[in-house]
Amino acid sequence: MTLGQLAANAKALKPLELFAEVIEENKEFIVDLNTSQLEEGKDSNNESISPEYLMPEYAQLKISMGSKAPLGTPNLNFEGDFYEGIYSEPGKDGGIFISSTDSKTGKLTGKYGTNIFGLTAKSKTEFKTVSLPGLLTKMKHELFSK
Repeated sequence: MTLGQLAANAKALKPLELFAEVIEENKEFIVDLNTSQLEEGKDSNNESISPEYLMPEYAQLKISMGSKAPLGTPNLNFEGDFYEGIYSEPGKDGGIFISSTDSKTGKLTGKYGTNIFGLTAKSKTEFKTVSLPGLLTKMKHELFSK
């Protein structure tokens, strides 16, 4: 491979498209990261999901059901339908889009905000640790295989 060929390959490189492939390949991991945050009662800003439960009895019920969120903090999981519907896909802006197909999604985002979807800084670091090697492999392949 000549330096000219390498330069042409570098110019043709489309990192956002490659990153979209990496997101697609790791979509279940992304969902796991998001649901783990929710289980702890945290949104994508690492803030407690609010408003808190108004009824102390309900808060106690959630704890008895195994909620990992602090007493009174919602974890958005009762029967599991909302969590089961959570999915991720490449976003239009080169980022990650996360939502849920559950019928309660609009109601939940209306009450708790859209930040229930997304990754905290810690989760982003975990995702980078897992996804960066794949992205670099794809980039290397694009640079040197033509």
